[in-house]
Amino acid sequence: DEVMFEIWCNKSIANFLEAVPPQLRSTVKFEDWNGAIQFLNRIYTNPFAKLPINKVRYGIMLRDDGLVMDDGTSWRISENEYFMTTSTAQAAKVMAWLEELLQTRWTDLKVNVTSVSEQWAAIAISGPRTREVLNHCIEDPSAITNENLPFMGFISTELKGGISCRIARISFSGELGYEVYTISDYANSAMDLLWNSAKEFDG
Repeated sequence: DEVMFEIWCNKSIANFLEAVPPQLRSTVKFEDWNGAIQFLNRIYTNPFAKLPINKVRYGIMLRDDGLVMDDGTSWRISENEYFMTTSTAQAAKVMAWLEELLQTRWTDLKVNVTSVSEQWAAIAISGPRTREVLNHCIEDPSAITNENLPFMGFISTELKGGISCRIARISFSGELGYEVYTISDYANSAMDLLWNSAKEFDG
């Protein structure tokens, strides 16, 4: 019954897929633009050179033998700063892999990688009415219109109560979906806000 209710919420209203655990929420800072592009293009199988600021791209990392190590997304925060996510199970392994590449193989790249896993909390929500749910939770609902926040885009904004957040329009369910990131100190407040809003729509 619970599984069927979750499927119904996801297809009919809004469903919280998970309060995303602190994966490798890494802020990747680059000292030069060319180094940034080279680094991302080398670690992912798909190109990142033309990723605009405020856009997100899904990527796949391979091991040395060509098998998949992990997948995740990278967000372009500014010209020389990216926010990278990985799967929960591989977070530590990916972090170690990035450091190995920079310190022993690609020493020509001036790249600084910092894990910020404990600093961020993330909530994934999906379903056809998720935009309505979010509208009740953010200070400026116009920020997440279809025009202002297209698929695989993200914005920096505020939830009600002055909670700073990043909202990415990402979906892995086939329905409209978002990931809401807040500073971890505000995780419970953000979750309560979104949860109570979803209940108003029977989600």
